[in-house]
Amino acid sequence: MNRLRIRGWIKPLYMSFAALLGCQLIAGCTLFVTGAVVGVGAYTYVNGELKRSYQAAYDKTVQASLSAVAELNIDVRSVKKQGLKTTIDGNFNGKPITTSISRVDVNISEVGVRSGYVGVWEKDFSREVHEQIAQRLQS
Repeated sequence: MNRLRIRGWIKPLYMSFAALLGCQLIAGCTLFVTGAVVGVGAYTYVNGELKRSYQAAYDKTVQASLSAVAELNIDVRSVKKQGLKTTIDGNFNGKPITTSISRVDVNISEVGVRSGYVGVWEKDFSREVHEQIAQRLQS
């Protein structure tokens, strides 16, 4: 008799869990897609690199980045283009500056800016580079 009661209790619990899991999967996908669109413009700072996504085509973002680097008087050492990723290496007051642009989607590009030496990264200067890029992409 106890066994029948337990079995009768497990089935509704299992069904509730399956329904909850299904809702989470559906809602999770919706939140992921929404987050990708809403996340454009938000900064992430990982290992000294300040990253931001821009709602702009890849080529336009590369041009805006080159223009921003020139405006900030960063001495460009090299521009390397590999497929849908461009890396601009430069120097500002003896400190290395690396700007990486990559295509995320047709009209979304991600830009990462690393300024300064390892362990002494300059987040504020990286933010200034991003602000210059954002200004150029708005116009």
